[in-house]
Amino acid sequence: MVNTGGRPARLNLDRILDEAREIVAADGVEKLSMRRLAARLDSTPTALYHYVRDKDELLAELIASADLHIDAAALPEGGTERLVALCERMHRLFVAHRWAIPVLATGVAVNARGAWLTNEILTALTERGLTPSEAFLAHETLWYFTAGHALLAHRHRRHDAAAPPHYTSAPQARGLAMIEELAPVSGDLARDYSFTTGLRHLLDGTLPRERGA
Repeated sequence: MVNTGGRPARLNLDRILDEAREIVAADGVEKLSMRRLAARLDSTPTALYHYVRDKDELLAELIASADLHIDAAALPEGGTERLVALCERMHRLFVAHRWAIPVLATGVAVNARGAWLTNEILTALTERGLTPSEAFLAHETLWYFTAGHALLAHRHRRHDAAAPPHYTSAPQARGLAMIEELAPVSGDLARDYSFTTGLRHLLDGTLPRERGA
């Protein structure tokens, strides 16, 4: 937050990250620059370089500050349920830290703490029978689905959850058999849909069948 008067607060990494997070959340990662950040901190870019080498390291520190680590002991030991639990955690983190999604989308290198969850998901995918290359592609799909759902979650909360999708009542939908058939029940179906519902659909179509299933 910009200082409105008096002696500037002492500069430290936590203050730098707090201010950078505000910029990214309000204006997007592309509007974050060392010069703008320094101005908001009543400091200079040179002073910031005592804490981070450059913008990429600043972004990596931002991701690490979101605390993406979870207690592995609290997760199911293996199988599809472990993947579901990991992805649900990633979704909750993204909903709580939506600013982190465009930061991660830049491809910035993250430190080991920030990469922990990704490594756990990749490991779980290979343990479920995918090759490392297949696991990489599956993780990309899961990431984009999770990030997209999290970005839209706040929008859905602002609208009436009982309202059916707009096309079900639009005049243009008349004569479109499937839409007309679903229109009366679309509100109930939408209420029953959740992130985990969609996640299980993705996993069902991606993973080999578990033995005994």
